[in-house]
Amino acid sequence: MEWSGEKGDIKLNGNVVAEDVGSPYVLYGLIADTEYVIQVVNALGESEKVTFKTKEVTYKEVTILCDFTDKVAGSVVENANIAKIATLNTIALPDDKSFYEFSSGRYAGIKQLNDSQVFNISNVTSGNMVQILLTYNIIDALERYDSNYFSDRGATTVVEKVAVAREEIQKISVSTYGFGRGATGTMLTMNVFNETSWNSGVHHTEATSSLLNQSVDSNCINDDGLVDVLVRAEAADTTVASAVAIDYAKSELTILVEED
Repeated sequence: MEWSGEKGDIKLNGNVVAEDVGSPYVLYGLIADTEYVIQVVNALGESEKVTFKTKEVTYKEVTILCDFTDKVAGSVVENANIAKIATLNTIALPDDKSFYEFSSGRYAGIKQLNDSQVFNISNVTSGNMVQILLTYNIIDALERYDSNYFSDRGATTVVEKVAVAREEIQKISVSTYGFGRGATGTMLTMNVFNETSWNSGVHHTEATSSLLNQSVDSNCINDDGLVDVLVRAEAADTTVASAVAIDYAKSELTILVEED
């Protein structure tokens, strides 16, 4: 509740429930579907009595999909998620300048599952690992879901939007369908960046396209509103290349939305 003027006492159904408080003030513990009469009393006198009725608020889970559908290389207008490639002998961090963006043809390989288009890349330099950086723009995803999502919560700056996203998102799930190979055999590993380093991740050793999935909390959203995912193969040697194939990649955000 809000009022103009000095601090005062809050009366609820004639009883003082808060003393010497300022506006705005939030009352907790009210019973759903119950009528109340509220009044503010301060040095200027008593306000008019206001009658209101509470209602029970229920929520439902909504899942927002982030993938590379409609992605155009070099643009974040149609789709703000970005995929990049690097081949290095150490595991790269998300800001490594060795990463370069997919071409439109390569994006086509990861846009849909089982559509006969698959992204493939290999590198024969001994010791190098093929590494794919998948960056999901969480702020953009929420704004595409609801253009007023952040303004309704009083967030206008990136810092404020990131704070809201970290608070409101219940779960983040990242998935990659693919496989990898290197000198030590078939293995595809997927890690999520968490503040300063890659997490322990998940992997499989299948020789055909298979699912890697991991659920993480919203603390993986960085200060720019992004979630970074690394998909990589084992290193090459003098006879076996390092190679990654990806059929589809996505992230899913779970939020709670008030039911009508």
